[in-house]
Amino acid sequence: MVAYAFDLPESKVRVRNPPYLGGDFGVRIGISGKAELLAAALSMKALRPVKMVYSREEDFIASDTRHGGYMHARLGAKKDGTFVALDTAAKLNTGAYCTFGVELPAVCGVCGTAGTYHIPYMRYMGYPVYTNQQTAGAFRSFGTPHGTAVVEACVVALNRKILAGTNYFHAVLTDMIYARILSLSRKQSSYSYCQSLHRCEKQNRCKSCI
Repeated sequence: MVAYAFDLPESKVRVRNPPYLGGDFGVRIGISGKAELLAAALSMKALRPVKMVYSREEDFIASDTRHGGYMHARLGAKKDGTFVALDTAAKLNTGAYCTFGVELPAVCGVCGTAGTYHIPYMRYMGYPVYTNQQTAGAFRSFGTPHGTAVVEACVVALNRKILAGTNYFHAVLTDMIYARILSLSRKQSSYSYCQSLHRCEKQNRCKSCI
């Protein structure tokens, strides 16, 4: 981003960030991705290091926030708890400008509502809605929490209604997707989510919380 804006070769741009911390997700795109450019321009002009810190007011008017909105879902299952159908809809507040309002409903559907369980029949409709509120963009998981939250609420409600809350882990693990994703480099064999639930079940740490 910096190299492109200042017409520099990428070899001339050095990014220093703490170890084990990603350098480009959410905050570096959309209207939030201005601080780096402004700091770099001032630094090049002053020939000194420059640090930019937003005030609380600037944080609201000059950066993105999460897409709020409304999620609706219906989950169908057999008597034994096996999931067979999921119908979800999302109406998300993208604020005054689009930025990533088009991409986010797609991520909400693919990674959120459809990302955890194997369900044969699924329907999803996502709508970004313009409002007169703060512009929303990529922000901490970028749509996935919205879809995941509403589906998990359905899973818990279904478990209480069909299985009377007695066999939650069996229902969840039966329908859980054991990662079968083909990436460009390798075939994924695990998300570690199912393994974590198995371990919690064996240690009886989660049953009392469901």
